[in-house]
Amino acid sequence: MTSKKWKVKKYQPHHSCREDPVMARDDRLLTAKIIASEIAPKVKVDPDYSIKLIMSDIYEKFNIHVSYKKAWNGRLIALERKFGNWEASYNKLPMLLESIQFSNPGTVVHLQSQQAGTPDTSEFRRVFWSFKASIDGFRFCLPVVSVDGTHLYGKYKGVLLVAVAMNANREIFLLAYAVVESENADSWSWFFARVMRDVVGNHRSVCIISDRHAGIESAFRALRELRSPQVSKRYCLRHIRSNFMTKFRNAELKKLCWQAGSTPTEQEFHDCMQQIRDINESAFLYLNEIPVEMWALSYDDGKRYGILTKNLSESFNNVLKGCRTLPITALVKATFDKVVQLFADRRNAGIM
Repeated sequence: MTSKKWKVKKYQPHHSCREDPVMARDDRLLTAKIIASEIAPKVKVDPDYSIKLIMSDIYEKFNIHVSYKKAWNGRLIALERKFGNWEASYNKLPMLLESIQFSNPGTVVHLQSQQAGTPDTSEFRRVFWSFKASIDGFRFCLPVVSVDGTHLYGKYKGVLLVAVAMNANREIFLLAYAVVESENADSWSWFFARVMRDVVGNHRSVCIISDRHAGIESAFRALRELRSPQVSKRYCLRHIRSNFMTKFRNAELKKLCWQAGSTPTEQEFHDCMQQIRDINESAFLYLNEIPVEMWALSYDDGKRYGILTKNLSESFNNVLKGCRTLPITALVKATFDKVVQLFADRRNAGIM
């Protein structure tokens, strides 16, 4: 037969052979690039498509168990195909930020780099950005800023820091963002300095709600802007209760801790604290060591406007959840798109 063509003479649609144990393991022919092509439609919709789910879906389709590393590499390739290369993304970041500032005058950007290898080479360290519309809009929000950090899970690790406010309708209002190397005293001080100088300004009193992260505590001790009489610090009550429960595992104590922190009257606060003391003296002493105005609404003096937790920033983290695996330019674009969408939705709701 000289022709390169071939034909099927017999077809057996039913197979009774058992699963090949070799094929059930990580097959070398099923490469990360093939996995990337297979998962591309789902990655486009959900960039946070979990590695375990990828492994499960690949097994369901191909009957092959792929390793965590191969699934991770597959997702990485799929993300690069859709959103661009990570290294190129860092190189394009200054141009993107300049473009945003040009089209949105008054937008604040701080890009920090450091020398790498040779004097002519620099590498990314940190970036802070806040859109002009957010800076202007904060004047009409409650004077409360919630801050939080969330880890990035792309090719290069880091932490996204966010500052979020609440508008007069008690809806989330996006303020400022930063990508930093980690949550530490220096990175939090740098972020707070940018927020206070460029977003809040020195003409307004503000309350900052956060958890008790050591980096945040250090920033409040070190940064002049945060030691101002115009700045109040308050703790997230849910975080207080969570730490409390790691030491005192008791359902009744958990309930009383929340009641003590959330009750609006001093008498009810002391009643709850006494009940805690009756159950466990150590639990009472633990809470008593925390400055009462930092966590108890009844002693807050109205600074936190009834906002008990940092759920504002955590809810924003959930909004950006699908973006935490993206290259940095795609992440910045995502924050811009979220702001535009929220502003447009609320404008439309206001004219209906």
